[in-house]
Amino acid sequence: MGTSQDLFNTELFKLCPFIPELKLWVFWAPIFIKKASNPVLITGGTLLKDPKLVEIAVKFYEKGIPVIAAGGSSKPLIERGVKPLFKTFTLHQITQFLLDEDFKINGKKVDLAVFLGFLPYYLSRMLSALKHFSEIKTIAIDEFYHPHASFSFTNLTKDRELYYSMLEELITKYNIFLQNKKLKLSTVC
Repeated sequence: MGTSQDLFNTELFKLCPFIPELKLWVFWAPIFIKKASNPVLITGGTLLKDPKLVEIAVKFYEKGIPVIAAGGSSKPLIERGVKPLFKTFTLHQITQFLLDEDFKINGKKVDLAVFLGFLPYYLSRMLSALKHFSEIKTIAIDEFYHPHASFSFTNLTKDRELYYSMLEELITKYNIFLQNKKLKLSTVC
């Protein structure tokens, strides 16, 4: 079980001494995921090319976050035991569902959408629609910065290992919040 001291991984600080905002991002993003009443992970086609992203999506699913697989991203997830809520819709259709006031998952309206594995120019338009026409908070955990997301990584395309370590750190921190009942989120944010 993690402690509040585990929230600050000094190895991550050594990995990115020139990008201080990444350290704070990895601290706050899991808090917002934990505080959401009905979060959902939406996966894209990049998962077909990158097995490490599939591992991250599987870890989110194992933590109880429902997965919506856009297009072909459902294949590697299903092979790993994930049961996506939807697996045949495009990102555009999924965004239209999220914008619909009557759309619910598990009987509740989605209040946080986490995006993983999308091309930046395609995801940007969907994030813009969600930002301007809904109250859903969005987190983009792709390697590209997305100005329309509520939270997004900075551009990490030159250092894939840093990107993967940031994703692993995000999952680790989220796991600490799930396991540590004494750590009150209301005192942190």
